[in-house]
Amino acid sequence: MQHLFDIFHTVPMFLMWLFGCNMLSTLLVSFLISNQWFLCTNLFGLFSTDGPEIAPGDDSAEVNRGLNVSLTCKADGNPKPVLRWSFNNQPMATGKGEATLTISRAKVTDSGEYLCTAANKIGTQTKRVSLVVKGRTMQLSYWLKCTHGPTFAKQ
Repeated sequence: MQHLFDIFHTVPMFLMWLFGCNMLSTLLVSFLISNQWFLCTNLFGLFSTDGPEIAPGDDSAEVNRGLNVSLTCKADGNPKPVLRWSFNNQPMATGKGEATLTISRAKVTDSGEYLCTAANKIGTQTKRVSLVVKGRTMQLSYWLKCTHGPTFAKQ
């Protein structure tokens, strides 16, 4: 019995579950065995790792030209994912767990699809958000009056 005590008392067992090359969960098991009545105490520690999961949210936004607009992306995971906003493959903003992209004085050329990428050591998830920047339109109309020569009058 003493030999069993020495093994379990000095060397904690360590279990882990693998998915491919990624560690999904770990479990630390420690036993303490005492006298011949075999009193056993243990300590379990569970560490779970999860790939990123982007929280639901708007997949489109609309703003008038010249105004500010913010796009927010949130994600959960373990370890906490890093989030990156990009537009036309150009990085725009980053954050850990949450990233907000603010466009000041939006222009019509800011319209398009913005990509939020959440990544940790387990995996990657993306979400696209479509932004429409509405420009102001001006409507002009003219009419032509022919009398003693052409003249233009603004209506």
